[in-house]
Amino acid sequence: MKREALPFRKVLQVAVQRRHFQAGSYRVILELLSTAAAVRALIRREFSGLRLGELDFEVLVSLYAMDPAGVTPSVLAAYTATTRPSITEAVDRLELRGLTRRERDAIDRRSVAVHLTPAGTAMAQECVRRFIAIAAGLAVHLQQPNAGPLTEVCNRLSDAATNGSARQQR
Repeated sequence: MKREALPFRKVLQVAVQRRHFQAGSYRVILELLSTAAAVRALIRREFSGLRLGELDFEVLVSLYAMDPAGVTPSVLAAYTATTRPSITEAVDRLELRGLTRRERDAIDRRSVAVHLTPAGTAMAQECVRRFIAIAAGLAVHLQQPNAGPLTEVCNRLSDAATNGSARQQR
């Protein structure tokens, strides 16, 4: 949600009319959402040249982190916080490009492990290199003393959003 966008302004306007309104806190949440959207858009642009979506990137890097061990699609779904069907689609896309391969377990033929191919390993290394470059380019805009408290705030907000304690009375 861009700061200057009508929904951003309208949410703040409605929030002002509520009891217990903390303008600064609401604005920070909306600023974080806007910043996250801008960073995600930057990452999408960078990886679109590689013809990779976000989930494709996550699958490649997850497999790279676990290399050389293969991993089941269910485990990949857990690592990437997505559904098993979404993982199947991502692995299908990556397999068509020669970046991953599936291998049946010799003992339990029902089980399938996903592995990176050499081309997949090279692509994962390129993804990591590009992501680090993006992060480094953005990090220069953080003043070092502010990074710790900002990380703590982000962690608290993420925890609240994840465990459901972020909901207040309406």
